[in-house]
Amino acid sequence: MFLLIGAVFVGLSNNGGLGQFPPFMQEFHGASKGALIISIYSAVGIIGKLLLGSISDKFGVVVSTIWTSVLLVLAYFLAATTTSYGFAILLAILFGLGNSIGTVLPPLIVSAIYPAKSYAQVYGLVNQFLFLGMMFGSLIAASIAEASSYSAAWYVFAVISALIIVFWAGSYFLAKKDFKAIKK
Repeated sequence: MFLLIGAVFVGLSNNGGLGQFPPFMQEFHGASKGALIISIYSAVGIIGKLLLGSISDKFGVVVSTIWTSVLLVLAYFLAATTTSYGFAILLAILFGLGNSIGTVLPPLIVSAIYPAKSYAQVYGLVNQFLFLGMMFGSLIAASIAEASSYSAAWYVFAVISALIIVFWAGSYFLAKKDFKAIKK
């Protein structure tokens, strides 16, 4: 259950920023600078995916989960607390690196927890919950922004990003504790 809740939170965190950073950046920095910031986090995202694979290979999925979640927390915290263009570029770098959690980490965490014979079924289920979160991420961020402010939305998404650690690292440790006899 922790794995699935974590997948929803990953989807929320990814699409909250992906869907609402463009209008947020445009509001403070104009269309051209806002578009540049979005391009930066898209380009950095390519590097982030490669880097996350290396981190996971070297340190495992728990460290990878912590790494990406902390990057997302920092990105959302910057978005909530500053409108400086320099910090917006830093936010783009952090978000680009952290956003790889939604594409690289799901198959890795599933394979770290489940044996090969059930991998496809479990990964399919995790992906469904990830997409459920993605479906609502931008909508929730926009709704909070309209009801209050983007700062409030980004604080909510910083908390969601931090909770990914609880749910995904928790699911890993619970699985290792409860299923020691499972051989891959």
